[in-house]
Amino acid sequence: MSDPRPCPGCGRPNASHRVACLYCGHSMPNPSAAPPPTHRHLTRELDLALNKALRGGNLSQIEQVLGQLESDNPPGPNRPDPNVVLVYEQPVPLDQTPGELFEILANHTAQATEQWEEDPQGAQASLAQASSTLRALQSLAKSLPELDPIALPPFRLPVALIIEPPGDVAQVPELAQALGLDVASARMHARATHPRVVLRSGDLSDIEERATRYSAHFQRPARPIQVPELLEIGRPMTALRIAPTTWVLAKGGQWALEPGEISQAAGSPCPPPDFELAVPGEIIVATYRRRGDSLTPSGERRIAVTDLHGPDTFVRVVAGHCALPLPGESALQAYRAWLESLNCRVLGSRSCAPGEPPHAQSQAPLQATGWAHFEEHSRGARLLYLR
Repeated sequence: MSDPRPCPGCGRPNASHRVACLYCGHSMPNPSAAPPPTHRHLTRELDLALNKALRGGNLSQIEQVLGQLESDNPPGPNRPDPNVVLVYEQPVPLDQTPGELFEILANHTAQATEQWEEDPQGAQASLAQASSTLRALQSLAKSLPELDPIALPPFRLPVALIIEPPGDVAQVPELAQALGLDVASARMHARATHPRVVLRSGDLSDIEERATRYSAHFQRPARPIQVPELLEIGRPMTALRIAPTTWVLAKGGQWALEPGEISQAAGSPCPPPDFELAVPGEIIVATYRRRGDSLTPSGERRIAVTDLHGPDTFVRVVAGHCALPLPGESALQAYRAWLESLNCRVLGSRSCAPGEPPHAQSQAPLQATGWAHFEEHSRGARLLYLR
């Protein structure tokens, strides 16, 4: 570029290519050719990013985009557009709790819903923020430990018939006829004070016909149950404290731990849940010890448990795990007093025998429990009475 030249009228310096003075408008003699203009290329990506930054109203975000504008010649056809990431689209710091992140995610998606029709670009910005929060939650989810599968008894046939027994041995012949059972089996089921699985089959229609006959004759509930239905119920919460106005419930299978292994900090206070059904039981735990290449029984213990069921409730109360509102000389006595005080349908208690003993070379604890049988029993009772 040539040196500036003074204006003949006012004497002020002007660029050599000026036709008229910038200050007084006097004609400039012998103007030179104007220099070629310097173009700033704004790619589509930068254009969209600038739009979002302007809508965000944050000056630092706008400067971030403007700083990436190219002052050189436009990029060649093979040069990719820059990937502009705004400040609010950066990965969310992982020092926030999952609960806080879920709340932030809900706020962003709600804001995007409100902006969707009247402010589409604002909705895009909100969704970008929601996407960053979602990526943070996905990172946290990868570090979560895998939960053990819900254990159910390993029966070969997929369909079971569960009934509410008549509770009267005098009705054994009628029970046997309605269900198509032998008299000995019918007698064992008739006297039970809790629901019983009376038959297993691979034929769902046959089980449904037997359930219909039984309910029509005895006016008591009966229905087929299958594994997918039982698993769909989900996992129970563990009650750590029960008080008149506040319960403390915990997730994560705390009910399966020993009392000394449970941390009270694992639970969260909540209002007393609504429940309509109490399913008590006794879990027998058989222990073993190694003797050479085999196992020999070394003893057994019993765990008292009650599952509480409601439309939105599945809570497990284990004696010794839960602080109960009624006193007792022992945890078991306090549990029994609490169970007697419940104001809902309370079934008779079922004793659940342990399953198969572990392999002698197993690295797991050398014990067998009745938890799988209780899972099927409790979930089956829920399906029988609440669905």
